[in-house]
Amino acid sequence: MKTAVSLPNDLFFTVEKIRKKHNIKRSSFISSAITEYIKKLQNQQLLDSINDVYNNPENHDTELLNNYISNLKNNILEKEQW
Repeated sequence: MKTAVSLPNDLFFTVEKIRKKHNIKRSSFISSAITEYIKKLQNQQLLDSINDVYNNPENHDTELLNNYISNLKNNILEKEQW
């Protein structure tokens, strides 16, 4: 899918410098950056959920939460390049 994105000039020139140095197409570079950012957010969400359970176990259905965490962890690991 094609999309248009506006970037500040300094960020655009930084992206161009790095992607050219590593011989990466602009679309691939930006797609990879977005993918990594999503992984970071998912990892933080997982960590927040785990910490919340440990800090407030009385507020959670632990079986339901364990299933959610397991599924989220598996999704993250499946997408990770090993």
